[in-house]
Amino acid sequence: MHKGINQIDFAVAISVIIFLFAFTVSTVSDYYSIPIQSIDRSELRDQSVNMWDLFFFQEGVPSDWHVEEETIRPSLGGNIWKTRVHIKEYNKTGGKYNISVPIDVGEENGVPKAWNGSIKAYHDGEPLMTDIKSEENGFLGSFDVVFELNIADGEEMTVDVYYSQDRTTNASYGDLEKSTEATVNITIFSERGIESVSGHKTDAIKEIETSDIRGMYGHVPRFNVSFDSSDRDFSHGERVPEEVSTERYSRRILYQNKAGYIEIVDPEVVVW
Repeated sequence: MHKGINQIDFAVAISVIIFLFAFTVSTVSDYYSIPIQSIDRSELRDQSVNMWDLFFFQEGVPSDWHVEEETIRPSLGGNIWKTRVHIKEYNKTGGKYNISVPIDVGEENGVPKAWNGSIKAYHDGEPLMTDIKSEENGFLGSFDVVFELNIADGEEMTVDVYYSQDRTTNASYGDLEKSTEATVNITIFSERGIESVSGHKTDAIKEIETSDIRGMYGHVPRFNVSFDSSDRDFSHGERVPEEVSTERYSRRILYQNKAGYIEIVDPEVVVW
């Protein structure tokens, strides 16, 4: 009688121990899985930021890889250059005039920074009617930019002249002649480069297989890179899966479309 009771008590005790052990293992596992998942998520987020910088902020190796025979590492980063022009009307003869400004540009990768089809003048973020006077074609080391401007008596204005080395741009120019009666003082400031997404490189990278890009970049996660603009709907990489955890990163950057106009785009990187 006592032996049977002892066996029952022993079985109950074993069951309780097994239950407590399973509960403890489950609790400890849940306790550690939360920070582990947080670490994995943080690493994925860091990878998405790094991939964005590699694709959209850096220029690639070489920096003009899209026109060279050999590509070590492609990237979509480029430069749009801006020369700022300060204009002041001084004789109280304001009106609508065609202002002509001589622009001298520097060089990058051994060629001038201004492609003939990339030059646009802007005032307060709005494009101006623009014309280009130059004896050269293709890349221009210097040119006269003529833009139509409505300036009041004694007014001071700032015009930004944008240009790039993007050979895919084909800006249209008006037939403008300099207004000789305009009484304005013109001050031309030094050009400065602004990071941008290169449309030319965007077209070139489409010819490179995703597997080849992964090989050029070394150890990188699976990815998809994309951005939308007025004239390009770009996406490259693998199809973004629905069944796995992904991390997205995006930030704003300048872009020059095929018509030469300056836009702000939001390129995105998705990694998993």
